[in-house]
Amino acid sequence: MKQENNSPYIQASIFLLLYVLAGELSIQLGTINPGNMAIVWLAAGIGLFSVLQLKKLGIAVAFIGSFIVNAPHLFQGDWRYQIAQIIISGFIFASIDTLQSIIAARSYLALEKNHQDKLWTQPGLLPKIWLHVCLIPAFISMPLFILLMLSRGLIPSDSFSVILRGTILLL
Repeated sequence: MKQENNSPYIQASIFLLLYVLAGELSIQLGTINPGNMAIVWLAAGIGLFSVLQLKKLGIAVAFIGSFIVNAPHLFQGDWRYQIAQIIISGFIFASIDTLQSIIAARSYLALEKNHQDKLWTQPGLLPKIWLHVCLIPAFISMPLFILLMLSRGLIPSDSFSVILRGTILLL
């Protein structure tokens, strides 16, 4: 009799719960309105770890977690007239969050391959980790988030507002 290994699904469930909690905590602790933008998106780290640990299942975790957290915050007024738009925007937000996690994970794996055991033992490599795993994925996803929020009317279109929110997304 073959015993099934449920360990990846248990891990995925834990990561999903942590992603949702971290995302909601980020929103509740500090958001800039309009647009409900979290000042620090704690869930990004959970997304990265999910993808690194669980690969394709981790990608699903990041996507589902982002959708669960972001979709309810897209409602403005009477939800019955905007449910399709909210679902579409929720999927796009989740796709962007997931893309950021995938890019960060690939960057981390490339650094790990190049530096092996030295990656976390040489302080001089920390700026490289920060640049490739944190900053570059945020730079790639930031314009996508800004465009989505502008197109949905979630943020004002003046230059100051766009620059402020772009800076926040880089955090």
